[in-house]
Amino acid sequence: MVQTIQTAGMMLNRLDMETREHSLRVATLSDIMAYKLNLDMVSRVELTTAALLHDIGKSALKTNILLKSEP
Repeated sequence: MVQTIQTAGMMLNRLDMETREHSLRVATLSDIMAYKLNLDMVSRVELTTAALLHDIGKSALKTNILLKSEP
C-alpha cells in the first residue's frame, strides 16, 4: 500500500501545479467524507488514493495540448 501511495506521489509530480493542487484538494475532501461516513482505514486509504489518481491520465498528454485555450 505504501508503494502505491509513493507511486501516486511520483505521478502527481508530473502534472502541472493546478492539476496537482486540484488532485490534492479532491483527496482531502474524499478523506473527510470517508471519515464522516465512518469508513475503515483501508477504505479511506483506497478512496484517497483513487482521488489522487483521478486525473493521472493528464500526465500522458503534452502540456501545450492539455492547457490550450482553443477548442
